[in-house]
Amino acid sequence: MDRSLALNETMEMETDTRELPEFTLSIPANSTTMIIGNSMINIGKHDILVSQTDRVTRDWLSYQIFSSPFHDSGPGELLTEYELNRKSLLTTFSERLTYDDDELLPEIGWHEGSRIREIRDVGLVHKTASGTIVFEYEGKWYAPDDKGVFRFEVPIDKVLYPTTRFLRNDIAIIIDTHGINMIVEQAIRNNASVVVGCCDNPGKIKAAMYLGVKGIKTICFTDKYLPLIIGSGFDILGSPPIRKDGDIMVIGDRPLEFRTDEKFIVMGTNGTKFALSYYDTPKIYFDQLSKSIDIDVEYVFIDDFDQMNRIIEKAEESGSEAIAVRVFTSEDYRDVKGWLEMDEERRAILFHSVSYPYGYKLMNEFPGQTTFDDINPLFS
Repeated sequence: MDRSLALNETMEMETDTRELPEFTLSIPANSTTMIIGNSMINIGKHDILVSQTDRVTRDWLSYQIFSSPFHDSGPGELLTEYELNRKSLLTTFSERLTYDDDELLPEIGWHEGSRIREIRDVGLVHKTASGTIVFEYEGKWYAPDDKGVFRFEVPIDKVLYPTTRFLRNDIAIIIDTHGINMIVEQAIRNNASVVVGCCDNPGKIKAAMYLGVKGIKTICFTDKYLPLIIGSGFDILGSPPIRKDGDIMVIGDRPLEFRTDEKFIVMGTNGTKFALSYYDTPKIYFDQLSKSIDIDVEYVFIDDFDQMNRIIEKAEESGSEAIAVRVFTSEDYRDVKGWLEMDEERRAILFHSVSYPYGYKLMNEFPGQTTFDDINPLFS
C-alpha cells in the first residue's frame, strides 16, 4: 500500500459490507424460567489480551496523549518525562475535567482502562492495538480483517480523531483505536485469546463475531449494540462483572433466574442529549428478546440524565420485581440501590454500566440481585 500510494498507482481494495445476520433464540416449549448472566470468560496468566488504545493508554478527549501508542517500542526511542511509566493505564478521562472527586470515584476508575487494570492482576500479556488502516467505500469507512478485507464499519467520529493520519482522501491510519472493529487484524496477528474494546456500533459487533469464529473471546464493557446478536452463542460479554478467583479472573458468571411470565420494567430513551442514547441499551436487548419469546415488558422512557426515578416508580406501581436499566450517575445508583434494598427478591439487569464507577459499584454490592447483558440466556 505504501508503494502504491507513493507511485500513485491504482489499488484494488476488497470490501465486505454485509450487515449483521439475524439470530433467534432456541427456546423449549412451555418454558417457565429464564436465566440471564450464566455466560462467562475465565482469564489467566497464560492469556494474551489485545485492547483498543483509546481510553486505555491514551485519550485525546481528556488531553492524555503524551505516551506513545506503540506499546512495544524499542529501547532507542526518545521518551519524555511523562512516558517513564508507560505500562500504567489511564483510569480517569474527560469526566475528570468536570466532576469533583465525590462523583468521579477515581479509586474505582472509568472505562476500559480501569477494567483492564483489574484484569491484568492475573499477570497476563496485554497489548494495545494501534495504527489501523481504514478505507472509505460508498460514503462509509471500514477497517480490515486479517486478510486485508475491509469489512468492519468505523463511525465517522472515530475516523476524525485529531491523531488520525490521512494518506489520501479515502485511506487513513487510525492511531488511537476505539472499538473491536479496529483491532481485529492486530488481535489475530498477536495470537490474542481475548480482546477488550467498545461495542457501541454494529460494525464492532460484526468484528466481535469474526473473532469469535476464530476462537477469540470478546469483552464489551460498553455494549450498546451487543443485544443485536442475542441468541448467537458467541463468547461475547456485555458490561459484565469482574471477580478474582485464585489465579483466575472470572468475567461474567452472574446467573439470575426470572419467570417467563413476570413483568419487566425496561428503560429506554427518547432524548437527544449527547451520550443519553446509551440508556437505550436495555430497550434494544428486550426488543430483540421479544422476537423469540412472548414476555411482559413495559418500557419507561427518559429524556434527560438522572431520571431513574421514573423506572423505579413504575416498578413499584406495577409490583414488578425485575427492571432492566443503565446505571451511570450517582443518582442512578442511589435510586436502584434503594429499590433493591427494599426486597431481596428484586433484581436488576444492568446494561452499559460496569464501565462507570457507580454501575461497577452497584454490581459489586448486589451480587445476588444484579446481572449483565448476556446474549445467551437459558430457558427451561
